[in-house]
Amino acid sequence: MPENLSYLEAGTLSCAPLTAWNVLYGLKPVAPGDWVLTQGTGGVSIAAVQFAKAAGARVIATTSSSAKAEARKKLGADHVINYKTNPSWESLKAAAIGGVIRAVDAFDIKPVIDQNIFKLEDLKEAYQYQWDQKQVGKTLIKIE
Repeated sequence: MPENLSYLEAGTLSCAPLTAWNVLYGLKPVAPGDWVLTQGTGGVSIAAVQFAKAAGARVIATTSSSAKAEARKKLGADHVINYKTNPSWESLKAAAIGGVIRAVDAFDIKPVIDQNIFKLEDLKEAYQYQWDQKQVGKTLIKIE
């Protein structure tokens, strides 16, 4: 287990971060200066922002709220588009002038875990929390 991660954080690595890693470093690895588009604020997208920035890529992130946009900026996204207030995405064209956009749904990179960690007996509440799209990052169920 990486020393910079807690057990809760490390527990997320085999899912969303692995998917993001495979997308960004699979057949054609992301390179410095590449554009990467991430959509939403789920685990894959958030991990992709971190991995892309670590590779020196420029990141455009889409999200549905101002609060989630701020969270994406804190992770290092170069441009954030709130698709609720900007459904035409015209700013995407301006951000990628001359660039290639690659879409993807050792740097102290950590998974982002939502501030609400649920207990197993609160599984129904956790499901509703995700259904309502309130999470930023991974929603965890802690089994004690």
